[in-house]
Formats: sequence, C-alpha cells, structure tokens
Amino acid sequence: MKLKIFFVIYAFVTNICPVTFCQTGEASIRNKVLEDIVKESSDTNSKLEKKIGELDQKIKDIDDALLSSKSEEETISKLRERIKILEEKEQAQRNQELSIYTANYQTAVINLVSMEKEIRPLELFAASRDFYDELNEVSNPMSYDGYKDWFTIFKKFVNEKKDKDATLEVTSKILNTVGDFTGSIGITGALSECLFDSIGKFIESLGSRDKKLRKQSVEMFNLTMILSQYANDKNLIESEWSTIETELSELKEVQKKNIAETLKSLSIDKNDFDQKFLQETNAIKSLNYLNKIKDLAKGKVESERKNNIDSWKDNIYLDMQTVQSLKIRFGQNTTHIFSNLKKYQDLVNKYKKDTSIGVKVISLEGKLSRLEKAFDQTFNPQKYISDASRMYKIY
Repeated sequence: MKLKIFFVIYAFVTNICPVTFCQTGEASIRNKVLEDIVKESSDTNSKLEKKIGELDQKIKDIDDALLSSKSEEETISKLRERIKILEEKEQAQRNQELSIYTANYQTAVINLVSMEKEIRPLELFAASRDFYDELNEVSNPMSYDGYKDWFTIFKKFVNEKKDKDATLEVTSKILNTVGDFTGSIGITGALSECLFDSIGKFIESLGSRDKKLRKQSVEMFNLTMILSQYANDKNLIESEWSTIETELSELKEVQKKNIAETLKSLSIDKNDFDQKFLQETNAIKSLNYLNKIKDLAKGKVESERKNNIDSWKDNIYLDMQTVQSLKIRFGQNTTHIFSNLKKYQDLVNKYKKDTSIGVKVISLEGKLSRLEKAFDQTFNPQKYISDASRMYKIY
C-alpha cells in the first residue's frame, strides 16, 4: 500500500484534532521564544548604538579640542583620551556584532529543534484513509448498481468460452488471479484492453436474443471504460506522492543529522531533549526548555568567538545557512503537496458531469475543498518559505 502522506488532514474536516497534529500551541511556544530573541537583541543593539553615538561625539569633541590645543602636554593627553575612546567604540562594535550573530544563531537553533514538531504532522498524514478510500470507491465498478450481478454473468461467459478464444483465456486467468475488480486494483493498462475486448465479444455473442442484457452490457461497458479512464487519471496524480515521500524522507534525514550535531555542540543529551521537549505536552515546560536551549546557543556563540577568533563568524554563519536551507526545503515540500492536492480538483472537475460516475465524484468536492483549506491554513507553504527566507535579522 502506497503511503498517502496527506490524508490525516481529514481530521480537520471531521473536527478531530490530535494533540500531535495541532500545531497552533507548538507554533505559539516557538514564536514566543523567537520574539524574545528579537526583543533582547534589539534592546541590546539600541543601547550599543546609543553608546557608539556618544563615543563618536566624544571623539569629535576631542578632535575639535586638538585644533586649539596650546601645549604639547595637552595634545598628548587628548590623543591618549582619544585612543581610549576609540578602543571603547571598537569594543562596543564587537559587542554589537556579537549580539547580532547571537540572536541569529539562537533563531537558527530554535527553528531547527522545532522542525521536528513541524515535520511530524506530514509523516502522520497516512493516519486517515477516508478521502483516499472515497477516491478508490469511485473507481470501484462493484460499487455501482447492477454491476456486480452483470459481472457474474460476464465472468461465466468468459470461463465457458475461454478454451476457444485466446483473449477470453487471458481474461479468465487475470480474473482468477485478481478476483473481482475493485478500486484498489484499478482497470488500467493492458488489463483494461484485454477486459474491453472480452466485454465486446460478450456483447456480440448476445445478438438480439436478450435485448435487456445487451442494453445492460453496453451500459456496463461504458461505465467500465469511464472508470478505467478515471483510474488512470487518478493514478497519475498519486504517482507523484512517491516523489513527495522521497523528498520528505531526505529532508527528515538531513534534519535529524543536523539536530544531533547541534545538540552535541550544545552539550544537550538527546534522550533529555526527546523527553523534555519532543514528548512534552505541558506548554510551560516546553517553553522553559526552549529558553534553556536559547541560553545554551548564546553561550555557544560567545565560546566560539573567544576560542576561534579568526573563524567564529564563519562557523556560526554556516550553521545559520544550513537551518535556513532546511526551512526552505520544508516549505517547498509542503508546496509540492499542496500542488498535488490541487490536481484532485482537476480530476473532480473532469468527471463530475459524467452521467455514469458524476454523482459519486461530486461527493468528493466538498471534502476536497475542506482538505485543501485545512492544509493551507495549517502549513501555508508560501508564507513558510517567505518567513524562512527572512528568518534572520540585520541591524
């Protein structure tokens, strides 16, 4: 059974909201920490900007005083004072730079550890089969009035005549292998061609002796052909899910690797992280744990600057870029999912006016609309990508 990674969102349609799937609370906790990071950095930056401005003014005053200096001793004194103020200014600028890198690195780390709870809902989309089951039910000929009884007559004809006709013999073998046709099998490819030929032979064998059965057979033939076309169109859409699943799996692996490296660099035990954050359902405890991670991230930047004076910014910047890339890839993955969901609307539009299957197809429309709306409201792919591309602050 192929994984359909989006259908747990049907929980929204039926007003069921599993704790692991509802992201509003989780997002609020993450956003609260991110807002605190921005505020702290902004306040620090403002204070340092003010201090740098004051020091610039002192330097200007000294420069003006030097122009009117009346003695060598006074000039030397002013120059010493000027050097001291320049050193203070350089230190303030370094602190300003440290504040900016710290805030951006904290933002990267908080986003990275929170991605686990963002990716998890996508992995849980296989938990609900309702929408997918209805899609299959439309393509299941046995669910249409009269088809099952007619198919029994047709199958009897195939078994009786198979020894004299190669097409009927092949059809008989297929039917004995797969049983009655259902939506889970689908009437597509070589199977459909063989079946169509056999139904045609069956109709021709009826002649005019049984007008009622002949009329019913023509109707069932038309229904079978429409369902074959529908199943083929549906399968083309669903084949795209394997690509989406691969993208998500690769993203998950990269994210896991980066989380493991980040936790190690912050001296955070993975089991402790799993228990106190990923598995934690108490919002306050989750918030406190994220704040702890935020503080450790700050210490990491300070330590990097102290111990790697020449390359500390490069190391921090690389980590920031890695997280941003992951966030954008996650947004692209959800965009891919949403785009594929849209294709189901094209499928509905194509078949909803068909006289044979239109009624069943129309029943999908409302649920599909709510599915798309719920997904967009939960993940909002375009906003996610936009936010990820602007996740760092430049002061």
